[in-house]
Amino acid sequence: MSQEKSLAQYQQSYFLGIGGIGMSAIARYFLSLQLPVYGYDKTPSPLTENLANEGASISFSDAVIDLPEAVCKGIHNTLFILTPAIPKDHPQWVWLLEHGAFIQKRSEVLGFIAKNSFCIAVAGTHGKTTTSTLIAHLLHGCNINFTAFLGGISSNFNSNYIRKINGIALFQEDANKEIVVLEADEFDRSFHRLSPDLAIITAIDPDHLDIYENTAAFTEAFVHFASLIRSVVDTYYADSTSAPVGKIATGAFSGKDPSKVDRSAGNENQAKRDPYFAEGDEPSVSKTSSKNRTGNPGDGNPEFDLRRDKPHGAGLVIQESIHITTQKSIAKCTYGLGVNAVFRARDVRVEQGDYCFDFIYAGQFLGRFRCGLPGHHNVQNTLAALGICHGFLGLPIKELQEGIASFKGAKRRFETVVKTAKHIVIDDYAHHPEEIKAIVHSVRTLYPNKHITGLFQPHLFSRTKDFAREFADSLSALDTVWLMDIYPARENPIPGITSTWLLEMIQNPRKHLLSADQIHTEIYNSPPELLLILGAGDIDRLIEPVRKQYEEISTSHQ
Repeated sequence: MSQEKSLAQYQQSYFLGIGGIGMSAIARYFLSLQLPVYGYDKTPSPLTENLANEGASISFSDAVIDLPEAVCKGIHNTLFILTPAIPKDHPQWVWLLEHGAFIQKRSEVLGFIAKNSFCIAVAGTHGKTTTSTLIAHLLHGCNINFTAFLGGISSNFNSNYIRKINGIALFQEDANKEIVVLEADEFDRSFHRLSPDLAIITAIDPDHLDIYENTAAFTEAFVHFASLIRSVVDTYYADSTSAPVGKIATGAFSGKDPSKVDRSAGNENQAKRDPYFAEGDEPSVSKTSSKNRTGNPGDGNPEFDLRRDKPHGAGLVIQESIHITTQKSIAKCTYGLGVNAVFRARDVRVEQGDYCFDFIYAGQFLGRFRCGLPGHHNVQNTLAALGICHGFLGLPIKELQEGIASFKGAKRRFETVVKTAKHIVIDDYAHHPEEIKAIVHSVRTLYPNKHITGLFQPHLFSRTKDFAREFADSLSALDTVWLMDIYPARENPIPGITSTWLLEMIQNPRKHLLSADQIHTEIYNSPPELLLILGAGDIDRLIEPVRKQYEEISTSHQ
């Protein structure tokens, strides 16, 4: 079923679970098309309030009688969209199925929307939201037309849906071809419904083992995702004799072809060779002639230059520690801190509170970048975005430097919600052991002399069970641990899997199991010097009360 037939025939939409971050982005897409949007969610939230203000009609009752009259009368002209969090015995879902409604998963609808676009998809256990949000921010800063469906609220745009239509059409052979940026979610193998033109894989740390059963199946799902990249380039020639798959619009940037932008940056008059490499010591995949060179540039071949060889329509940008192969000949380029990475960060330092690094592309220095976000993990996310925006799309270095410096991230991604002379509160969506480890490391780097209290709400009984030891190890690195009960989301309890059980594994004498009320009492009696709020459940409902509590503490101490 084509995108036009599957979407254009519907006159309105109804969302079961409209308040979810992914669902609400699609709801905003239909609102932008001036189509009526209806929806159900279990509880009101700031997101549902914003959607209602934007024109959506939302109910918080799951009773069939509370389905909108327009939806019931126009059931065959309504596209029904479902979130995985909705149980199969949900009264409205059951009734709709019985009455012949066309119900699609969120991932299926995203696949329809992206089908005829130039799709940039960001996959990985961690970093999807930050990286995709950064790509959208950079495209906007370069005045490129695009649409972005994000898994978080962009702090720069205050939305999880961003669309620019009055800028530059990047592809000269098809000015109407829209760039769509989205997250490729591995849950329920949702990302297998996409066929991206460009893709990123940030990490393949096992997760969702309730779906995948084992690590091998989880990894294989990413291999399959990489094989879905739809534009195939079989051979690249170093002499640039091969035709590019996607031709960047010439004249878009000051009359220059952005695929041939100047390598210089700042006050540099010419590109600097990466001094890390000794002459003749560059990593290389092959020493064969250009006519025999294969399409895969490999892990860090500095002889391979995307702007020279122009494989703009088929690419995978992948973190350097990930080793997967695909059946397609696509440009697979690595990123990271290692000398063999195609897109590399060198000389990473904290300068005046910001993470800064030299951007090295295929062995050549292109400029010094200042990140708007803290943490080594965000340096990695920035490299991935640069791989897409500069390496494949050819966007100018100067504009990218400015965009990265002005990037504020996404809500609940290393978001500083309180910062005074005495207290700091940082909120983060971290719900995987590796994510917790990364943020604790970053906070210690930025604030080496502060006592770090971590408030963590485990998300899902199955995830807590599968990674209990890893959670315990990562949480043990905190100075003080505050643990909340497990947030069940879509799951039923698993006997024996509780926060009390997890707390016993944590090797830290300063550990406590607290309710929301007890947390506020602890803050009132002895406010933590630096509080990390971590988790993917409803812990976000504590953010505003905690912020106000610290505000009152600060005022009372003046």
